[in-house]
Amino acid sequence: MNRFFYFDNVKLTILVEMIALVLILFDGGINTKWKDMKRVIVPAGSLVTLGVGSYYRYYGDFCKIHFRL
Repeated sequence: MNRFFYFDNVKLTILVEMIALVLILFDGGINTKWKDMKRVIVPAGSLVTLGVGSYYRYYGDFCKIHFRL
């Protein structure tokens, strides 16, 4: 157990985490310039497409092997 403080309020933890995440994403979106976005949009889109495609490929193979689909 942590010696410094004890915290067991799950609802408050989730609330603080969500507020922090919203602020981080909002700040990143506001401070990003369109010029910087145009430079990375094609590589990022390709990486996302490749990642999602490979995930579903391996997931499909897993289901085919283990569940005999």
